[in-house]
Amino acid sequence: MIVYALIQWPGFLQMFWFIFRAQQRNDYEQIQMMLQGFGPIIFQTIPVWALGVWGASQPAFGKTWGATLGLAAGVYLTYIAMFVVGAWLYRRLGLKTSVLFMVHFDREVVTSSLKFGFPVMLTSVATTLGFAAQALFTARLLLNYTEVQGNWAAVGPTQGGMMLRFLGIAILGISMVPTLSEAFANRRLELYRHYLAQGLRWITLLSATILATYLAAGGWAILGMLGPEYQRAAEMLIPLSFWGFFVPISMLLDRGLEAAGKPGLATAANLVEQVLRIGLMLSLMPRLQVAGLILAYILALPVKLVVTWLLVNRYAVRIRLSWWQTLVAPALSVVPVYAILRGLVALAGAPTAVGGVLVIVVGMLVALPLLFFTTGLFGGGGTTTRWPNSGARWRSCRPPGPASARCCGPPRPAAASSPLHNRFRSDLPALAAAEAESLTKERVSLREVRPA
Repeated sequence: MIVYALIQWPGFLQMFWFIFRAQQRNDYEQIQMMLQGFGPIIFQTIPVWALGVWGASQPAFGKTWGATLGLAAGVYLTYIAMFVVGAWLYRRLGLKTSVLFMVHFDREVVTSSLKFGFPVMLTSVATTLGFAAQALFTARLLLNYTEVQGNWAAVGPTQGGMMLRFLGIAILGISMVPTLSEAFANRRLELYRHYLAQGLRWITLLSATILATYLAAGGWAILGMLGPEYQRAAEMLIPLSFWGFFVPISMLLDRGLEAAGKPGLATAANLVEQVLRIGLMLSLMPRLQVAGLILAYILALPVKLVVTWLLVNRYAVRIRLSWWQTLVAPALSVVPVYAILRGLVALAGAPTAVGGVLVIVVGMLVALPLLFFTTGLFGGGGTTTRWPNSGARWRSCRPPGPASARCCGPPRPAAASSPLHNRFRSDLPALAAAEAESLTKERVSLREVRPA
């Protein structure tokens, strides 16, 4: 942990990741994310081997300690690679990297940055302290703690746990912050409202994909990958999957508050969840053991979700969305997708290690188009709005990009044949498109600005 803490210095190695997010260059931001995710696999191999050999030759350290240093060195090299590639991409945009290291700010800028950033930091601190308190109390209150913790690590919201797939979807919400912030700061409230509604809709659809896969094949995959001693983990996965389904929704609402300039309210909502969850754990775990831990998660999150929803409606905008398209249609779609995946698992027979890996990967790849198809049948398809006074089309049915076009292809024939198609139309897309066009006309390229 000490070595990993030192890796955080200097703090600017990841700055291009956040710059690209602020510039709404999601393609470049995704390159940074992939470097962070796959970089250690590439850069840790040689340092682990080399420092392991060095440690083996030093009796005071040993091979294990040397290999541990190699792991840390690989992460550090990953951050350096992120910085170098990010600088190259930044220059491809026609911008000078040297400007980023110049002191072009005054005390007012520092003060405003701290007013925004400090509450965001407190949210991370509160979450970390909440998990630390959970580790302390579960160690004292749970019988057979070691076995329980091993199973919890396999499925819980921990590093390597299966709930991290839901947290991965929440990254979409983080990527939406610059867009939401731009709309809100320019008082395009219909545009902000539409972005938030569409974000909730797409996050719900993607979360439903993971939910259907875990309910149908998650337990089978755990037993195949980890063995029968993780039977408890397979049982915990079912209720935790329903908790995980709502996590990205809750986190997107947090991002909505941050984009509206109210990060302190997001921090307060997260504190409510942490305190309530720890309180429920202390109350329920002595009697219910692991079931009490899971209930604490399941009961605390809806309270936080309601609090955040009310705060967004009070201090940002009144959320307008189609409940049928956002929640009901995806929920109904989970049922047939679950049945199909469950049938495939039954045909697979006894769980195996290779089968456990394949069933999760293939299951999600199968579940995604199936879920979109059935969502279209249940009336969850989107609409297409034409820009006012423009030949361009502003699509509100899916995020841009060829990958989304391939994923979103199946709903079209399903939606066209559904009696529920266009039964839930709204004027919000047209209003948002008009505000988006007016905002575009107000933009001035920095390249066109000439010094006086």
